[in-house]
Amino acid sequence: MKLINRMDLSEKELLIVSAEMQYKKKHLTVSYLLLFITGIFGGHRFYNRRYGTAVTQLILTITFFLSPITLIWLIFDLYYILEIVEENNEEAEKLLINKCIKARGAI
Repeated sequence: MKLINRMDLSEKELLIVSAEMQYKKKHLTVSYLLLFITGIFGGHRFYNRRYGTAVTQLILTITFFLSPITLIWLIFDLYYILEIVEENNEEAEKLLINKCIKARGAI
């Protein structure tokens, strides 16, 4: 499979990708707010489509309320959340770019 990037797109396709990214991208501010408000329940991980670890965090919290594992995990997430958000946004952009390329019949 050919590696596709933004440089393979026309100006019109770039505008489409940029407009779609405004709706699909995850925001760091929202992620941090969810981390502080619903962090022990994994709300920030649900928002960032990390369903497996979000459910694990939720089960740990329900089973062992404020367990040391969950609290350590939250401290880790304070530093890791930026990377999670960036990975989500990169993946969303790649999917949109691939959609544009497929729509014009290049793939």
